[in-house]
Amino acid sequence: MNKPRLLLIAYRAFGDWIYSIPILPFLFKKYDVYLECNKKVSALVYDDPRFKEINIFDDTAFIEMVMKDNNFDKNKFLKEHLQTVYNKVQPDKVIDLSFSHENKTVASREQRQFFLSQKEREKIFGRWDYYSSVFDHIGMEKPDNLEFNSMYFSPQQIGFGERWRARHVSDFLVIIPPLGTTMQKFYPDMDHIILHIVNKYHNAYVYLMGDAGITEGSFGHNQIFDMTGKLSIKQSILMTKYADYVLGPETGLVAAAGMWGTPKTMLCNTCAIRQVAGMHENDYSLQSNWECSPCHRGIYTEADCEDVKYMEGKAYSSCVSGFKKEDIYKIIELVYEKKNIYNKSYFDRYVERGKTSIGKEIYDERWKLIKKYCCKEKTVLDYGCAAGSFLKGSSNGFIVSGYDINPYSPYHTQINGQYDILTMWDVIEHLKEPSNPILHYKPKYIFLTTPNLHKEVDFKTWKHNRPQEHLHYFNEATITKFLDELDYRVIDVNFEEGRIRDPQKPRDIITIAATRKIT
Repeated sequence: MNKPRLLLIAYRAFGDWIYSIPILPFLFKKYDVYLECNKKVSALVYDDPRFKEINIFDDTAFIEMVMKDNNFDKNKFLKEHLQTVYNKVQPDKVIDLSFSHENKTVASREQRQFFLSQKEREKIFGRWDYYSSVFDHIGMEKPDNLEFNSMYFSPQQIGFGERWRARHVSDFLVIIPPLGTTMQKFYPDMDHIILHIVNKYHNAYVYLMGDAGITEGSFGHNQIFDMTGKLSIKQSILMTKYADYVLGPETGLVAAAGMWGTPKTMLCNTCAIRQVAGMHENDYSLQSNWECSPCHRGIYTEADCEDVKYMEGKAYSSCVSGFKKEDIYKIIELVYEKKNIYNKSYFDRYVERGKTSIGKEIYDERWKLIKKYCCKEKTVLDYGCAAGSFLKGSSNGFIVSGYDINPYSPYHTQINGQYDILTMWDVIEHLKEPSNPILHYKPKYIFLTTPNLHKEVDFKTWKHNRPQEHLHYFNEATITKFLDELDYRVIDVNFEEGRIRDPQKPRDIITIAATRKIT
């Protein structure tokens, strides 16, 4: 049995449509939905099989006609166009989403409320959140539980996102749309924020997303990727699901993070945080501290804003400067701490271990092994040195250095050069590419410990089975083969450290010493 026909008219921006998405399950359940939309909405729904039909209104050509002909009657044109659509669909009901936000949350210059004082606009437009305004617009009470993520994505789009995440399985992925469509949607210190992220967090990757042409030049950094204009807006919206953090102005991409509960910071100045992000999980949005924020105005030209500033010849609303970098840095650190394994808590654990009697016994055993094969005055690099407790136990004239990926380690700075000895204590299993340190430093000797996946291990209950933290598992045969392929010969295999750490299961930790083959 056919459902009643609904003509849904949506001439909307990306963000407006994202906030409208929770109404769709209710509409699809009750109606056969025929969509009349502009180009922006069509970019988000073109492949959605739930719509009976999608008709695209060429709003770009429409705007050009309005600009070229002063006598062009746009209202008459739209009325005639919609009548044509109505005659084609023959709907039982029509819902027009136009002004679902403009009438309740933000004023445009065409509305008389635009010219009221900020306090008066706050009383009128500050009452509604972005979801409630849409439900009220279509005559429905907003339900308690909304389906924020009820947007359709194809298997191909999902597969692309999943492969992207898989390539960065243990990385900290950040998406930043640098600009939006209005003069308020910009942050002048964003370049500093981006560089701060990749310089402080070793495993952070920043992906700039949005329309083509919104970035200028390149950062020249191998952890910053300019994807503006290279991904479709729909794919970009889906990528916020797989990111660890999204940061930017009041744009559709930042709003999209709220669909999934991805941690995000929306820099709000048009509306209040509770309006645009109050219903989202993991929200860390900030309100501009400028006196006129929130202004509840759509600021598209200099004439629309009462407080304009110019940066590099471009006009922006002064409220874009109402955010402190320090506040954003604190949020990033909080999100990083929650997501990342190698955080401050992880670092502190090794600081404490270095103070224990077992810790000291372990470090003594490691130096004992090194001294067995190497004489004094050898250079040592402890790769993955944590707090440096092992290095501090050096004696007999060894020249020691350390490196650790944890941003809280005092040894966080990557170092180059040649070293006689490379140590990797409980490190090799954590590396995406275990061979990289060996190939990079080419030491004469390698000393390492790693969990030993021996025959008696019940992997499911094994304490060293740590998904995302331990990326590789070795035993004596596989670690020997691994080193052999890198032209190293194993000269010592023992379980002394394993005995110290767990006398009941000494073979769970294997210690290896190897030397470079003579060619």
